[in-house]
Amino acid sequence: PLANVERILSQEGSYNYGAFEANDLLGLLTLQHESTAKIRHRAIIYALYVTEMKQGRDLSGISANEQAKRLYIQLDFQTFEFEEKAIKIGNTYYATSIWCCT
Repeated sequence: PLANVERILSQEGSYNYGAFEANDLLGLLTLQHESTAKIRHRAIIYALYVTEMKQGRDLSGISANEQAKRLYIQLDFQTFEFEEKAIKIGNTYYATSIWCCT
């Protein structure tokens, strides 16, 4: 829900980055640092969006997204956890992956 997104974006340790070409916004990334002392060194990519015209060319951002997987692997990330049927949109289930940097 939108309220959850607003809460996460306004939390301390939440950072939003934009990718631009000239003055055109091509993509957004939201990074959320963990708040618990023992895992404060970690961060979660909460959201990644790339405009349709740039998807498959530079970046892309659910586990069925092969372009995103290739990007994460190229950046030395590995799958840490995989969950079948993690998200349901309408009558369709999607898997999610949690990635960690090696």
